[in-house]
Amino acid sequence: VRNTKLHMFNNYYDASSPTYTQQYAVGVRANALIVAENNIFGSGIKYSFKDSYGTLYASGNSDSSSGGCTSTTSSSKPFTVSYSYSLDSTSTAKSNVSTYAGAGSSF
Repeated sequence: VRNTKLHMFNNYYDASSPTYTQQYAVGVRANALIVAENNIFGSGIKYSFKDSYGTLYASGNSDSSSGGCTSTTSSSKPFTVSYSYSLDSTSTAKSNVSTYAGAGSSF
């Protein structure tokens, strides 16, 4: 993520291929403003969040990545989300993504 505002919630990141065991899910790059809520990071990736060139607010995430989060986190949201949304629990989000995500799926 670079030079933008990103609101990410209820996502599930994981991989079964050894190609991804040294990869990261989200790069916190230059001028990024990220609000990350209730995301799931599985053990098939190395880092949930990597780098600290932007601002990361992380809340309610479940992180089983082998390297964890190496980014500096903020205690407050770097921007106000301008729309209404509801967060699923991480277990519900993981189940929904696993069941309904992908080409041709509908939720």
